[in-house]
Order: sequence, then structure tokens, then C-alpha cells
Amino acid sequence: KYNHLGQVSKYKARLVAKGFTQTYGRDFYETYAPVVKFKSFRTLMSLAVNQDLNLWQDDVPTAFLKGDLKEDIWVKLPDGMIVKLNKTLYGLKQSPMEWNNTLNEFLTNYGLKRCEADKCIYYNNNSEKPLYVAVYVDDIITAGTETKDFRKRLHKEFNMDESSPLDWYLVIKISCS
Repeated sequence: KYNHLGQVSKYKARLVAKGFTQTYGRDFYETYAPVVKFKSFRTLMSLAVNQDLNLWQDDVPTAFLKGDLKEDIWVKLPDGMIVKLNKTLYGLKQSPMEWNNTLNEFLTNYGLKRCEADKCIYYNNNSEKPLYVAVYVDDIITAGTETKDFRKRLHKEFNMDESSPLDWYLVIKISCS
């Protein structure tokens, strides 16, 4: 994995399914990856500046392993053993969608509403304690005046490490001063 300077920050390995062998209608029925629209991201940054909101970034580790499979998927492991998957796995066509369903359930149960114009933006209607969440697959941006409780519950639910103030998003440098 590379940092914002293009340098190696850590080495990762993961088991990946051969999703290219999946057949529509048999192995999967729908695909979708939660990717916030760039216009929505810019609007969120504008709201954060105008309302003096705190900005945090989180990365959900092994996000695709947190989705539940609805189809029967069998995987042949390198040693020849065949196993049935209960959870989604990197490489499966439906993994991003099932991860999104899991995250959507958590966010809506927390009391956030999903934006109609961009399904990757969530918000509350509390004018005193606004909270906005933007989702880009497994990267989550939180903007709000009081986000500690939300981030604590998010971290507990998805076994996440500590948040950090938003400073880089994709290839964009964010500077709050």
C-alpha cells in the first residue's frame, strides 16, 4: 500500500476469489460499488468550511469480508480443498455491493438518512449537531460538530483503528486552517 507521496507505507496480502469466472444469474445477480460523486464530495467540503465542521477519515480494514453472501459460492483453495463461503471475499463481483448493504444498515440504524441524489452520502437533520458521512468503497469521511460517539460506534462495529483528521482524500490534499 502506498502513501500520499507514492512511497510504500505497508505490505499487504489477501486471498482473492477468481470472480471473473462467475456467471450472471447463477453466481451473482447484481453488482454495485459505493463511490461518492466528486460533486457531492466538493459540496461536503463546502458545508464543512461554512459550518466549521470537524473532518475525519477512516479506512475499514477488510471491508469486503464483512458482507454476507446470499448465493452459494464454492472456492477451490490452492491445496485442492473446496470450501463454501459464508462471507464475501475480494474478487467476487457482488462483494462491494454486499459490503455497501452492511454499511448502509449500520448507518441507517444509527439514524442517518441516505441522500437521494448520491447514495454514498448520509446525513442527519440535527441543525445543532450536524453529521455527514461520505463513502468511497471502504474509505469513510465524517463531517460534524460532534462526531466522537458516531466514530466510536463505527470503529467498534467494523473493528477499525483510530480515526485521523482528514488530510488526504484519494489524491487531494485537504488543509484545514
